[in-house]
Amino acid sequence: TLKARWATNADRSELTEHWLKLFIRSDYSGNALVHHESGFPLYSYAPELKHGQWFPPTFQCSRNYTLPRQWIVTYAVPFFGLDALGINLEFKGVVRVDAYLNYLDINQCSMPHYVPNAFKGSDRCDYQSTVCEPIFGRGFILGTYKCRCRPGYEYPFIDYNDFFNGDAMDKQWEILMSNNSLLSRFDQLKCRIAIASSIRPLNLILLLLTISFAMLINR
Repeated sequence: TLKARWATNADRSELTEHWLKLFIRSDYSGNALVHHESGFPLYSYAPELKHGQWFPPTFQCSRNYTLPRQWIVTYAVPFFGLDALGINLEFKGVVRVDAYLNYLDINQCSMPHYVPNAFKGSDRCDYQSTVCEPIFGRGFILGTYKCRCRPGYEYPFIDYNDFFNGDAMDKQWEILMSNNSLLSRFDQLKCRIAIASSIRPLNLILLLLTISFAMLINR
């Protein structure tokens, strides 16, 4: 636990030192600022994100219904202070933060191996022609990403989108893995090599005129 980890070993070298430089206004308008010399400089030691601890999701049960009955995830981090002599640091307690799972976003896109994310790399994008981009703000649900075409590729369908939705990719993948695999459109949800931009309308018109002129001469 956090208490067992830090109660007997609050090493300052593992914590981040924060300095606080106070200034006092000399008048009501704050035109001149003077240093606060009493106890200056002030500093404190605080832990980093890696010093905290994540706890597994739990279901919040409230008997008197004062809190919503939802799944929550908890993060706890220790805080420190000086001992009675004002010399050494000692463990003072733990700050705990509870967050509803519905408020957290899921990122299914690929990440480096050292990033702690249980959902990374679970997207269904075609890595050769598309790149995965997460969509934030939708909560704790799957399919919150989009597959956007890579440079040199283009979106193959004529609609209002220029990317493939992650929920559609996941749905078509489930159909592909089921007994109705013949009904799946998963193999079509990929970008094609961009060739339309290289064919300009003027060049096409000149090509047609050249062919027509050649046919008239041969008659």
